[in-house]
This record gives sequence, C-alpha cells and structure tokens, in this order.
Amino acid sequence: MSAARIVVIRPGALGDAILTLPVLQSLAAAGARVTAVGHPVFRLAVECGLAAEHVPFDDARLLDLFAEGGSCPLFAGFDLAIAYTRRADPLLVANLGRSGVTAVVAWPAHPEPGLHVTDHLLGALGAAGVEAGERRPTLPPRREWLDAARAWLDERGVGRGFVAVHPGSGGRAKRWPVERFAELAGRLGRPVVWLLGPAEAQDDEARGLGSQVGAVAADVPLPTLVGLLASCLAYVGNDSGVSHLAAAIGAPTLALFGPTDPATWAPRGERVAVLGSPHSGGFESVSVEQALRALGPWLRA
Repeated sequence: MSAARIVVIRPGALGDAILTLPVLQSLAAAGARVTAVGHPVFRLAVECGLAAEHVPFDDARLLDLFAEGGSCPLFAGFDLAIAYTRRADPLLVANLGRSGVTAVVAWPAHPEPGLHVTDHLLGALGAAGVEAGERRPTLPPRREWLDAARAWLDERGVGRGFVAVHPGSGGRAKRWPVERFAELAGRLGRPVVWLLGPAEAQDDEARGLGSQVGAVAADVPLPTLVGLLASCLAYVGNDSGVSHLAAAIGAPTLALFGPTDPATWAPRGERVAVLGSPHSGGFESVSVEQALRALGPWLRA
C-alpha cells in the first residue's frame, strides 16, 4: 500500500465528508498518496496531511466520469478508486477503469440500520484489502485557522471561554426548536457565538434570536469556522455537519437528536455527548434543563 495512488470519491455535504475522514486517515497511515474528491473540508484535510490532493466534486474535469464511454485523465495510473455512491453505478466504475485506474471499489454511501455510518464507510477498505485504522474522525486544528478565529472574535469583543451554538441543520425536521437554543444560550452564563450556515441564510427568526444572546457568525469561511470550534469551551448543535466538524476538531460536543438515530449518525470524538433519539420521543424528550446538565462539566472546566 505504501506509495499507492488512491482516489476517494465522496459526494455529499459537510457531515458526509467528516464521517469519511477515517477512510483518509487509514489510507494515509498505510502510506498511500490519496486524492480526495468532494466537499471543501477535504482541502483542510490536505493541509493536515490526511490527503495529498483535493478535487472539488463540481470540478469540470470530472464531468466525463459520469458520461457514457467517458474517462478522466486525472486518475490515469492510479492503483485504486473508492467511490461512495447512493446506488449501484456501473457507468462510474467502467469509466474509472477506462481512465486507467487499476482497481475500483464502489461502496454504498448509506449503511444498514443500526450500523454507524463511519464503520460502514470503512468497510470499503476491507473490500480493497486495506486495514482500517482510526474509527474516529480527526481534523487537527492548524495555527492559521486559530488565528483567523481569534481575529474574528477580537473584532466582536468575544473573550475566551465562549460556547458555540449551532441551531441549524440541513433538514428542518432535524432541528431542536430554535427558541430552546436561545433559552439555553441565555442560561449558559458564558459568552455565546451563534453559528448560522447556508441552510439558515434566510432564517430571520434564527438570526434575530442569535443577535439577542451573542455574536452571530453567519456563513463564515470554513477555516474560520474550524478555528472557532477549536477555540470554544463547548459546542451544542443538532444532527448536522457542523456538529460532526466540532467533534472531529476536538471540541466538547453536545449533539441533539430528533428523528435520526444516533446509533448511526452520532458524531464521534473524545468528548461527545448525545441527547434524544427517535426511540425515546425525539426532540420532545430533550429539555433545556437536560442540555444544561450535559454541558455542565465542560462549562465548569
């Protein structure tokens, strides 16, 4: 495996990419030279040494991979391609082979119920004859990301010991009520950075409540976001990509679950707590008091 050239193709949003980091970590540990195709967070993985190259999924050079009889010169001479797909895609497999890739593993992107998605994604390595290593996504913070976050915080007069709160998610059904987030933020006794992403860009209620409880970070650059998460005293959010990012960066992370199953989708990290699940009443079973108690040890630290 040492010095093997491998491309990992992972369509999807931020959380999908973070959950795939252990695949990159395992390949990098085996000495492979990895090209990661997908979300911009893979560019940060390159900066951390988890991959050698990042190619955005919307890169025009990839278009022919999805066309009848197509190929992609980018991957000529590669030893292996691991392609995560929502359904069987013989066209992509054939085109990767036509591109000059020696072996191709096409792996379903979604796991069977009850299996954590990262363990499922690592199964592709077994199919390729590669040993899986770390099963916890890790993205070590770099100095320039921390510096960008500190500059952002200083501009807004936010001191150390702040809590990062992200009330959003890609799907509205996966959001704990935003007014509960606001109540929680107001009772923390700590400065608050209220994170809003692209999915909340038009959510005036979330923005308005956030401005009442702390400094609003609306769709900040990804390196700055990572730096903020790495600098916070604690983080709380829904089942979202930002929650997975917080756990991967090492922030104490409280993730709130409603309709999705944490057995499959919970963030993984050294300091992660989960409240709620579809088996225990979803969000109705998660109170502000419970969230405060879960965050308590981290706030006291």
